Amino acid sequence: MSLSTGSGIPPNSTDCGRKRFHGDTKGVILVEFAVASLVLIILFLGVMTLWGVLNDYANINKVCREAAREAVLTGSEYAGYRKALEAAWVWGFKPERLTVEFYPDSGGNRRLVTCVATYRAPLFSRNFPALAGKGGLDEVTLRSEATFGWWDFS
Repeated sequence: MSLSTGSGIPPNSTDCGRKRFHGDTKGVILVEFAVASLVLIILFLGVMTLWGVLNDYANINKVCREAAREAVLTGSEYAGYRKALEAAWVWGFKPERLTVEFYPDSGGNRRLVTCVATYRAPLFSRNFPALAGKGGLDEVTLRSEATFGWWDFS
């Protein structure tokens, strides 16, 4: 044993192979970063899309409720439709994607109005128009139904 080798253990062939393997890994970290970034971006886009659809689902209920309430209180389906468009604007919906239908029912001193609202929610194109191009990859149709009544007790 000589003191010049340090530990006194002779080098074996696996040490040379290990040094050769680690010596050829220039740029591997950059490739790993690119792959990990791609996975994280896809995950981020998926979470943002899910958030957008859930937000639209909650807001279409608000639009439908406001439209039904206005239609039954005023007695006019047109007023209910205008209120639906106003509420849709407040919640960030595009009017060309919104469909509102009213089904009135009255008898005696009561009046019921059922409002059915549907909205075609775009995927990806709301938050990332440059990535998705002009339109989303697909559309999700969200539907809500609300019934309001009015009773005249006089």
